[in-house]
Amino acid sequence: MELQDLETFEKRQLFDSRLRTVAVAVCTALNWPTNWAVTRTFPLLAERGLGIAYSLYAGFALLALLFVWKSLPETKGRTLT
Repeated sequence: MELQDLETFEKRQLFDSRLRTVAVAVCTALNWPTNWAVTRTFPLLAERGLGIAYSLYAGFALLALLFVWKSLPETKGRTLT
């Protein structure tokens, strides 16, 4: 299982079935420009030093982890309706 598979599964669990299609589409649409931004900025940051590039991306990953931990609801034991 890849990280992308986990992300796709989590998006489907997170949203109510009435909103799921639109919500997953919005999440996917926002994921594309984010991937583009990483692809475009990595060579520029790597020229200044790989430590800078990896530290910046690790910082964003830490912020994302904190957001998930504090903001997203627990789905254990809930049905996918």
